[in-house]
Amino acid sequence: MTCYYGIKNDGEVLVSPSSSKKFKDFPGLSCKTCDEFWAEMQKLPSVKKIEWFFGTLPDLSAARPLPKLEELSFLGIRKLSDIHGISVLKNTLKRLRFEFGSGKTITDWSPIGELSELEELLIYNNSVISDLHFLETLPKLKSFRIVSVKIQAEDLSPLKNIEQVCFFKTGIDKKLKSFLSEKQMDFMNQVKERIEVLTKDYK
Repeated sequence: MTCYYGIKNDGEVLVSPSSSKKFKDFPGLSCKTCDEFWAEMQKLPSVKKIEWFFGTLPDLSAARPLPKLEELSFLGIRKLSDIHGISVLKNTLKRLRFEFGSGKTITDWSPIGELSELEELLIYNNSVISDLHFLETLPKLKSFRIVSVKIQAEDLSPLKNIEQVCFFKTGIDKKLKSFLSEKQMDFMNQVKERIEVLTKDYK
């Protein structure tokens, strides 16, 4: 799997399966395997953020600890099905995002439960979550956003202590509305209002 990546001065790394327009403002580099990519990242102690766009990344088995990595985003990586390797980032990762179908075939979300520093989690990928208990081992989690994710979990109690919970198209939206606290729903309603305003302005 050949991938191209570019490194910005502020420690942000963009990864793509092709040498695309994303790298027009800074030099693009390439590597042939995931192992090679993570090995290169270890040589760059200032990396704070990685955004991985598209490609055929199947799992995170090659992931390696990076001393300053706080944010990791996957966008459009539909073949990502196994995230067990993510635990190596447990000491630094604060923000994790799966967007635009990334990880839609993931069935086991429990590895996220090892990310003890995690503060924000976004899952927007048409996947299924059958158990929410991995959230209980994330003491610093403040924001959990789920969009177009089918929630099949019977026990919703892991959501109780999360300050900000946003949900859209989960299959149990009505159940979530009645379960969440008034404070949590106040935040949810504020988000919906902002979305409506932005949508109206866009039109």
